[in-house]
Amino acid sequence: MKTIFLALIILIFLGSGFAYAGDYTSSAHGNSTEGVSGRLSDYGTGNCAHCHEQHASVGGTEPAPIDGTPDEYLLFQDYRDTTYNSFCTDQCHDGTAARGDNIAAQYAKSYHHPTTGVHTPGESTQSAFGVRHGYCIDCHNPHVAKKIDRTLGSNLVSGGPLLKVSGVSVTNSTAWTAPSYAFIAASTGITKEYQLCFKCHSTWTTQPSGQTNIAMQFNTLNPSAHPVEAGLTASSSLKLTTSQMLSPWNVLANMGVQTMYCSDCHGDDAAGTPPKGPHGSGSVGSVGGPKILKGRWPDNSSGHLWTLGDADATKANDFDTECLCLNCHPVYDTAWKNNAHSDGAHPSTTKCVKCHVGLPHGSNLGRLIADETKGSPYDYNDLAEVRSFTKASNPVWYSKDNCTNDPAGVAGCYSSSSPRYHD
Repeated sequence: MKTIFLALIILIFLGSGFAYAGDYTSSAHGNSTEGVSGRLSDYGTGNCAHCHEQHASVGGTEPAPIDGTPDEYLLFQDYRDTTYNSFCTDQCHDGTAARGDNIAAQYAKSYHHPTTGVHTPGESTQSAFGVRHGYCIDCHNPHVAKKIDRTLGSNLVSGGPLLKVSGVSVTNSTAWTAPSYAFIAASTGITKEYQLCFKCHSTWTTQPSGQTNIAMQFNTLNPSAHPVEAGLTASSSLKLTTSQMLSPWNVLANMGVQTMYCSDCHGDDAAGTPPKGPHGSGSVGSVGGPKILKGRWPDNSSGHLWTLGDADATKANDFDTECLCLNCHPVYDTAWKNNAHSDGAHPSTTKCVKCHVGLPHGSNLGRLIADETKGSPYDYNDLAEVRSFTKASNPVWYSKDNCTNDPAGVAGCYSSSSPRYHD
């Protein structure tokens, strides 16, 4: 019966693409050595019966589905029900031995992706997708996903947990504007991680009030942006030097060409090896926090905004253990500092967000410099002082003449005619 049941579900559609038997048996759930197991003792590792009822009964006895009645696709829990996520986390991904990563613990953290809303088959347009939601199957195809790590230094889905899920691709036409979007069906599948993130965090969908359009922020035509969509040599940004990056990001041959995942910055930074991906952050013992970040920016866990003094050799205010930037940049290393970061150019009390964006995806100015005319969250708490910025040919050497904060256009931040000064 068990073998017959495996053969029965050759093709199942869950609103996240078609999956064939070969796809399933080689997936993280379906493989016979590390696949789904432990939920039903009578069924072996990888057996479909751990999630699907066979002919509405298991072992000749009608099991009690989670919500009391058998559901579509013979699932123990209706995928359209708002408790579907808890079926995945409580029944399998709960930390119990041999049940996969402990995702339940991630969703118990202070900051996590939402678990509300309803995913429906055929979400292929903006209107069909409607108000964004956070189902497990919005990000993962349970019949195809594989437990293969990301390719560091890229943004590629490759053969990992995001196989055969839908997303949106973008075409940029003008700097610091929203791109045009094209839907990618799950049957085709995204090829780059950001295409999944843009499905919820861009104006392709209906965003909650106050949410920003990250597709605009990562626009490759912007004067600066982290290399999420493309490497810096394919964008308007300029690559840094090897001394301004930490391993493995400082390999000379990769500088300017390498890309990154959204999940390089977003995820849990708790001790040990937490599950990868932006599931949750901000629990006790973790320096992660708001925005599901693997660290803190632009403040520490006590709400202290980072300053140049925190980034010097003293590494005050837990800078070296909490600052998000230190995952990639040797901020307090003297080799990293340029003359703009020296105490002679800016006082040690200068807050980082006086010059740099509070949301460091991208900027309409170079080097993620904050434009005080752009408002929150780019001008964090109205603290930004720069109105225009000129990149230096060498990313190490800057002077006050590269910046202007004077409404009259006088270069520098210390102009006597400027109404704003450093504290």
